[in-house]
Amino acid sequence: MTPTHLAIVERGREGLYATLRDEFERLDPEAGVQVIWDRRQGGDRRQRTQPVAIERRQRRRRGPPPLSWDGLGVVLAQASEARSDQG
Repeated sequence: MTPTHLAIVERGREGLYATLRDEFERLDPEAGVQVIWDRRQGGDRRQRTQPVAIERRQRRRRGPPPLSWDGLGVVLAQASEARSDQG
């Protein structure tokens, strides 16, 4: 089944990850919730050796983390088909 929602867990929270994964599978494996790790590392992921001629981005893509991130260590999001291959 393609997940409809993602539970994105903060790196280093192994117990939380295992609990969420096990509970979603136990309660309803067909609920469509996939538990995944946060893939982000550091402030900016890429460092360029040469500056770009023209910055094409209109704004920074990474905003402040949601409130549930600091308190709970997890963010719930609606899944898209492009992201359904993560695990």
